[in-house]
Amino acid sequence: MSSIADLGCGRGAILTSLIASSQWTRIIGVDLCRSSLDSASELCQPTDAEKQSLKEHEIVVELFEGSLKEADNRLKNIDAMICSEVVEHLDGDTLNCFPHVVLGTFHPKILIVTTPNAEFNINFPELNYGTPLATLRNDDHKFEWTRQEFEQWAQCYARQYGYDVSFTGVGLIQGSIHNVGFCTQAAIFVSNGGSVATVSTSPAPYKHHSTITFPFFNETQYSMHLVLPEILKEVQSFVYNQLCCECIPLVTPKMTDDEFDLLLISKWPIAPISILEIPVDSLWSVLRIRQICKTRDYLFEVVHAFPSIFMVHQEKKDIIQIRQQIPLVERLERALEGGREDECCTPSFSDTSEIDDE
Repeated sequence: MSSIADLGCGRGAILTSLIASSQWTRIIGVDLCRSSLDSASELCQPTDAEKQSLKEHEIVVELFEGSLKEADNRLKNIDAMICSEVVEHLDGDTLNCFPHVVLGTFHPKILIVTTPNAEFNINFPELNYGTPLATLRNDDHKFEWTRQEFEQWAQCYARQYGYDVSFTGVGLIQGSIHNVGFCTQAAIFVSNGGSVATVSTSPAPYKHHSTITFPFFNETQYSMHLVLPEILKEVQSFVYNQLCCECIPLVTPKMTDDEFDLLLISKWPIAPISILEIPVDSLWSVLRIRQICKTRDYLFEVVHAFPSIFMVHQEKKDIIQIRQQIPLVERLERALEGGREDECCTPSFSDTSEIDDE
């Protein structure tokens, strides 16, 4: 899946999270409030860091002003949709139209709907839940569903439009005497390929607000010999960061920076005595690696191309074992200046000509 829409996107909080993900290439936000869209457009602009580091692929964010009472054909082929804390704000007519528009017309592969769980309000004394004085969490809420009401609503339209639906949520109070479920309840609709009822459509009733395009790394996939030093550099950083985390609890009030560096050096893995293991996910999470490899499969191809350096764990296929000595980071090398001149120097990652790629 590569496209996603946030229905009722408000000021763009969820949109920014979607932009930060490496999965989506097309992101759409829809809201009825123009001022909220103005804020979302400002919030979603590329940051200075994003302009410098570049995304690994193009990301286009489109914002539309419109009501979920109407279906816009431009959203029909979107893979996934989110509707977070929105349905409780809809008036009766729009709420009635919502499942027909979203599930029937847009028909995404996945739809996530979240809404407050009314039963959880018993944990908020000021809401007077279960009494004649009961109020809702927000003055703009038209209603708040119980778990049973929400599940009945979701299951009805899931059957009608060819979806399987499951339920979860967020927000629990540990040790609470009230067994009332999550603070926010969520329904996850997944298309099951069943028949879909015919729903009338409109070409483009939504008003286009703005389009935001992110600069991206558009060079072709790097050759294996160019990817190799980049991987090794990230492995070096991984080792350094991991050792820092391990050694922080050993720090004493009087320990100097130089003493901490020497502690790190003493624990630096020495091949082949210590076999270094790094999760593939740790490498793939690095933007630079994704930029130059393009695909996760190609990353594995590079790993397999240098058996003298890498080996995939026999049982855990998502773990890479490093068979070559990893040089100290520059900071630790400086810490050794003057005291370790007689020891052998490890190869620099800037020169891979001596690396045996078999």
